[in-house]
Amino acid sequence: MDFMSITFLFGLIPALFFLLLPAAAVIALQVWLCRRDRQWLGLILPALTLVLSLTVCLGALAFSTMTTVGSSTVLEDGTVVEGPTETQVHIQDLTPQDAVAAAALFLVFNIPTAVLLGIWFYHRSRRALREELRKMTVQDLE
Repeated sequence: MDFMSITFLFGLIPALFFLLLPAAAVIALQVWLCRRDRQWLGLILPALTLVLSLTVCLGALAFSTMTTVGSSTVLEDGTVVEGPTETQVHIQDLTPQDAVAAAALFLVFNIPTAVLLGIWFYHRSRRALREELRKMTVQDLE
C-alpha cells in the first residue's frame, strides 16, 4: 500500500467512529425511551427529526424562491466599485424543479424519522404481544 491509502485508512477510521457514535447514541436513546412504561416517550425523537426535516425543506423552498439584487458598478479595468447599496428582494414563483428538490430533501431528511419510528413500532408490537401472552396465561390459570 502506498502512503496515500494508509493515510486515508487511518483518517477514515476515526471519522467513521465520530460519525457513527452519535447515531448509535441516538438509537440507544430511542430504544431506552421505547422501553419505558409510557409509549408516547418513544415518539419524541421521531417528532424532533420530522420538525427538523420540515424546517430544512421550508428553508430550501424559501431560499430558492427569493433573490436579492444589490447595486455595484464594474469599471473597465475589472474593479468593482460599490455604489449606494440598496438591496431589493425579488420573490419568484415556485418552479417544478424547486418542488422536486424540496420533496427529495424531505425524503432524505426523513430517513432518521423512519428508522426511529421503526424502532417504536417494533417495541409497540412486542409490548402488545407480551400483553396478549400475559392475558392468555391468566385465562389458562382460571
